[in-house]
Amino acid sequence: MLAGCGDAEMAGGVKTYYAAMESSSYYEDWARQLGEQAQMQGLEFDVGYAENSVETQDMQMKNALEQGCDVFLCEPVSADIVTELKVVAGDAPIVFINNAPDDGQLEKDHYIYVASDEYMAGQYQAEYILERYGGKDEINIVLLKGPKGASGTKGRTKGLKQTLKASGKRINYVFEDYADYNEETARELMGIFLKTGRQFDCVAANNDDMALGRLQPARRQGLIWAISYFWV
Repeated sequence: MLAGCGDAEMAGGVKTYYAAMESSSYYEDWARQLGEQAQMQGLEFDVGYAENSVETQDMQMKNALEQGCDVFLCEPVSADIVTELKVVAGDAPIVFINNAPDDGQLEKDHYIYVASDEYMAGQYQAEYILERYGGKDEINIVLLKGPKGASGTKGRTKGLKQTLKASGKRINYVFEDYADYNEETARELMGIFLKTGRQFDCVAANNDDMALGRLQPARRQGLIWAISYFWV
C-alpha cells in the first residue's frame, strides 16, 4: 500500500497514521510491517490501538489529525462507523484495511479499501478440509471466527461453509464461536470445548493467530487433528 506513494524523496514529510483495531499480536505485526514500509518510503509513521472501542478510535484519529496526519490507514472497529471516521479525517484520505466499508463509502483516490478476497480464503480452507477427509461422508468441525460483523469474518466463514455444503458431505459444526482473531481467546474457547468431550475431526479458524491458539489445549490432552486455516 505504502509503496504506491512514490520514492522516499517524493514522500518526504508525509505523515501516515495507522488506526488499528486492537493491540493483539495480529495487529501489532501489521503495524511493524507497515512501519518498515513507511521507513523505506521516507514516510513518517505512527500507530494507535483502539482496543475495539469506537470512542477510542475516533479520539485517536482526531488527535492524529491535530498533529498533522496526512493520510490514514484504518481498520474500523466497526464498518458502521465509517461515515463518522471520514468526518473525523476531514480532507485526509483513508485507506481502509481488514474490515471493509460498504462500497458506497468508497471514493477513487480518497477512500479506498485494500484486502484479500475474503470468500476465496474460506473456499481454500474448505478445499483443504475436503482433501484431507475425502474418504469420510460426515465431517465434524470446530469453527473459530473473527470479530462479529467484520468483513473478514463474514467472507471467510461464508466461503468455508458454502464450499463444504456444496461437497454433498454431511457437515456438522459441533462448536462455533467468535474468537476475535485473538490467540488467547481461541485458546480459552478451545479449552472449554475440549472439556465437553465431543468428537471432532478438525478445527477451522478465520485467521492464523486463532489457529495457533487452539494448539496448546489440544496438545495438553494428547489430541492430534488436521489444522486448517488461511492466513491473510
